Amino acid sequence: MTEAEWLSSNDPAAMLAHLDGRVSRRQLLLFACACARGWDNPAAERGVELGERLADGKFRERDWRKLFPPVPADLLAQLPFNFDFGLIQQLINPRNIGDMTAQFAALRAEGQPRARRALLRRQARFLREVVGNPFHHPELPEAVRTFEGGLIGRLAEAIYEEQDYARLGVLGDALEEAGADAALAEHCHDEGPHVRGCWVIDLILGKA
Repeated sequence: MTEAEWLSSNDPAAMLAHLDGRVSRRQLLLFACACARGWDNPAAERGVELGERLADGKFRERDWRKLFPPVPADLLAQLPFNFDFGLIQQLINPRNIGDMTAQFAALRAEGQPRARRALLRRQARFLREVVGNPFHHPELPEAVRTFEGGLIGRLAEAIYEEQDYARLGVLGDALEEAGADAALAEHCHDEGPHVRGCWVIDLILGKA
């Protein structure tokens, strides 16, 4: 996969295959949470909430299993695009991370009516949101980190904790003024969707 193909791809299976393990478990978990967010289903929303807490080290795996046991297959069958929900549970066990590509490939093989194509486009955007561009790895020089007394770090921390992505534009402006890599500000000014795990926020905060 070339850089141009990565930036325009609507095929999350091919994108994951290209990464070939060059992505952290935390990133994969937040990607799965992003895919499952927004369902009109209390169980799925609870899964997203717990998954994000687990990604931040605020929830132990045994606590997850106690409060959120595996969902019966008959219930999963009733949920729309149930593989997203299954991924969140799967990622609790690191040995299962490799199965993600196979699950996306199986979904793709089912055929792609309009709704499913739209879903795949959205998932590809989420993957770029969390992973960024694997062909370009911007750094954050000390001069950027200390700009205006650490303004950029404070903005990123507030956005992350409050999930207030409407403030990304302000962060993008600050990054531009500080002379940061142009890719950082460009992502902040992009229309999104933006989610917890945004690669720019994670870079600033030193999350992996």
